Amino acid sequence: MTDHTRKKSRIQWLTRIGASLLYWDEYISHQISDGLPSPFLHKLMTWFSNPPGWLGMTFVAIIIALTVGTGQTRRRVAILLFSILLSDQTCNLIKSLTKRVRPYGTDFSFPSSHAANMFCASVLLAAWLPAWADLLYLWAALVGFSRIYLKKHYLLDVFVGTLIGVLYARLLLTVTGA
Repeated sequence: MTDHTRKKSRIQWLTRIGASLLYWDEYISHQISDGLPSPFLHKLMTWFSNPPGWLGMTFVAIIIALTVGTGQTRRRVAILLFSILLSDQTCNLIKSLTKRVRPYGTDFSFPSSHAANMFCASVLLAAWLPAWADLLYLWAALVGFSRIYLKKHYLLDVFVGTLIGVLYARLLLTVTGA
């Protein structure tokens, strides 16, 4: 077998694995989104995916933390905002490269910025506020699940978004020593 033949065989094998992974990703995601029909669950997941007033409350909390918080608090707010910016823009870059269309939409879904940003924030806040860790991780997981349930993302989108968020949070915790 020549090197060219071996290389072609490896590419074909990887293509089959990738196609199989995408098939199961889409199948499981549709089972979640279509297999749990409930008006209550739909409303709950819509709320977790985009809570009303969250942007305004977050803005107020950041302003308060920056104006009356300690030096450590201001530093942590800066780290939190920078890490979310990194995770969000990394997701946007990957979306522009992969161009995977949402389950029921026209824009791109891979990876999930919601999952990346929520897990990034959760890991950082859990490191700084350990008593809240379980609630923070539960919140992030519910946001990720809501994105699949509401047919905004596939399971793999949320999984990779989660990895991006966790990795950026751990990286910044390590680099900054915060």
